[in-house]
Amino acid sequence: LGLPVYHILENGVKEAIPPDVYGREVGPMELLLDKPGIEQALATVRGR
Repeated sequence: LGLPVYHILENGVKEAIPPDVYGREVGPMELLLDKPGIEQALATVRGR
């Protein structure tokens, strides 16, 4: 479909969310998820 897709852990998305909201809603998961792996997967898909 060619739609732009972003992940909540990407820095650009993180910067667009108020820090208190991000810390409360996403912060705990950021510690558990493979952020570099997610970023690499997105870069691969976007490079197609």
